[in-house]
Amino acid sequence: MPKSSDSYFTDRPIIDAMLELWPEGPDLDPCFEEGCLVSAKQTYDIRRGEDGRLLPWAARNLVNPPWSDITSFAARCAASGLAGQECLLVVPVSSDTRWWHDFVIPHGTICLLNLRAKFWRPGATKPTPSLSSTCVVHFGPGTDRFIQVFGRRLGAIVRRVDAAAVASTC
Repeated sequence: MPKSSDSYFTDRPIIDAMLELWPEGPDLDPCFEEGCLVSAKQTYDIRRGEDGRLLPWAARNLVNPPWSDITSFAARCAASGLAGQECLLVVPVSSDTRWWHDFVIPHGTICLLNLRAKFWRPGATKPTPSLSSTCVVHFGPGTDRFIQVFGRRLGAIVRRVDAAAVASTC
């Protein structure tokens, strides 16, 4: 069960960029919570006994996981991307963590937000600024479109470069 401190809804600028990328919206929100600003065709809510880490994912998945348990969702995004599904993972910039090096760097394309994300909490009258820098990581097909939309709207794009390919051009 997620901690109550994990109840933060995705920031509006991220949702707006996601809707430009996917005009019909996400197919699945595996980390749904009542009151969130995202309208997905399907949702999983752990409070209803649905563990979004384990249930089937769709073609386009918007994942704003509990930040107290990012690893399993990052792993699932990486696996889903390799299987041909598209995922957007909203997480803190955590380049000093194992999940970052195991799943984000080898499998994702990162948009480092040029703004301090503000997340809504259940029952709040205004959003709360994130205490850490936030990024959106893209997994799966459609990377060029992600780079175009998120790079223009939200920040710098970081993409893994094959070291062997770079060495051969030097």
